[in-house]
Amino acid sequence: MTKSELYKTLAERATEGVEIIRKLKALGVSMEDPYLIKTRTIINKWIKEGELINESIEFPRYGRRLELVLPKKRIHAASAAFKVIDEETRKQIELEAEGRR
Repeated sequence: MTKSELYKTLAERATEGVEIIRKLKALGVSMEDPYLIKTRTIINKWIKEGELINESIEFPRYGRRLELVLPKKRIHAASAAFKVIDEETRKQIELEAEGRR
């Protein structure tokens, strides 16, 4: 296998990225949510550049954190775990988010 065959193509990254956004939408996340917009920006960067990205993005409105892993190599699938955060963390994130407005 050549070096270029080890890495995901732009089309493969695009397919996986779209699927992550589709699943978040199916879970009820608004397409207008600023944290989903941030997620789309990160995914778009990964699609274009193809470099490994590990991100944790808070979704305070939903009381969740998105653990996003966007791999470089084909042997790994992109993953997005939408994890519930504890009440204390959620309150802190909401306060910080309100301070940014």
